[in-house]
Amino acid sequence: MNDFGGNRRQWVLLGTFVLLAVLLLGLMFVRSTRDESPPDAAPAGEGASEGTAGGGDGPAAGEGTQRSGDLFALLPNTEADLLDAARTAQEFTNAYVRTDEDRMDRLAEFTDAGYLNLLRSTEDRHTDLMGEPLPEGGVDTRSAVTGIRTIAEDTAVYIVGGEITRDGSRSGEYSFAVTVVKQDDRWAVIDVQDAAAGDAGGGA
Repeated sequence: MNDFGGNRRQWVLLGTFVLLAVLLLGLMFVRSTRDESPPDAAPAGEGASEGTAGGGDGPAAGEGTQRSGDLFALLPNTEADLLDAARTAQEFTNAYVRTDEDRMDRLAEFTDAGYLNLLRSTEDRHTDLMGEPLPEGGVDTRSAVTGIRTIAEDTAVYIVGGEITRDGSRSGEYSFAVTVVKQDDRWAVIDVQDAAAGDAGGGA
């Protein structure tokens, strides 16, 4: 009886040891396979969305600059060209609203030759400005481009407005639609009229 009981305890201890060894080996195997497996792949589209949101390497980086360039590309002329055209319209108007003796000489710098001849032929009828007598010496005129009515390749119609001051006080105001075209390396005025009259027709 005693030998049987001792043998049974030995077998129980041996079985327990074997079971623990098997469990330990199994745990080590599972852990080793987990460490060797590649990391889980990100869900489809997750990387792209993160790149876009971060603004670093995603397609959104520089998108604002590209859009700005696309808008400028839609203009029929360069920005610098259109600024030169606007300055021409403004300087022409500054001279147009005056009755100084050198008025025609000043207009010639900004006016198409054919249109300048038309202005010369009507100079004696150039006596009023927007229904008011034209300003003579001793007054100041300040013109500014206030808008663009139409724009196309090498031509534009600018709205140029301003006011007339005498002795520091405003004595009148005006607004013209001034049509300019590009001629070789300069812009020239080919028509001017009351801005309220619309695009049709011309005025001197």
